[in-house]
Amino acid sequence: MCFHPTEKNARIALTQRLLEAGNDCSGNSSSGGKARIFIVGVPRCGSTLIESILSINPLVVDLGETTALPQSVAGLNSTDNILLRRSLEELYLDKLNIPRAATEITIDKNLTNYMRVGIILRSMLAAKIIHCRRNPLDNILSMYRSNLTVGYNYTSSLEDSAEVLITQEQAMRYFKKIFLPVSIHLATSLWSMKLSIKFMN
Repeated sequence: MCFHPTEKNARIALTQRLLEAGNDCSGNSSSGGKARIFIVGVPRCGSTLIESILSINPLVVDLGETTALPQSVAGLNSTDNILLRRSLEELYLDKLNIPRAATEITIDKNLTNYMRVGIILRSMLAAKIIHCRRNPLDNILSMYRSNLTVGYNYTSSLEDSAEVLITQEQAMRYFKKIFLPVSIHLATSLWSMKLSIKFMN
């Protein structure tokens, strides 16, 4: 595997920048983001199982690991958007080609959106975040064994994986302190099992 030693540092630095950006982001109406669910975490955290269970609901649109949100966040301060003053959710739905009046629930499983939780919850007040978490040692070892590549080359190093996971945990701990518990839900292996049983019965 080709390992890029700077990738970990870039990931951690981006997390810090987006934390600060989230503090500066102003909110919209309380109904903004009502049908938006974001699954966040690190690779091999159990997110695919959660995504699969929730996608059983016929009203759910599974977006997979879309880059629509990072692109929308980047577009918030563009010259065009400063003039048009579109909200983050409007930009996001435009990227997804989803009509703004659509009633479907969307599930976005781009795990790196943990960096953007502050921006999401200040801009889409009714959005829901599902933070997937498993035993840290198991998680790191699973990442290391998975031979992940594009965007996740840091997982070829146990030490770098640990640093990224710790940064992610610190970010999520911070968000859980400043946002209402109803906005951020913790999904552990036990939570996933209970959710599976609920949907099967």
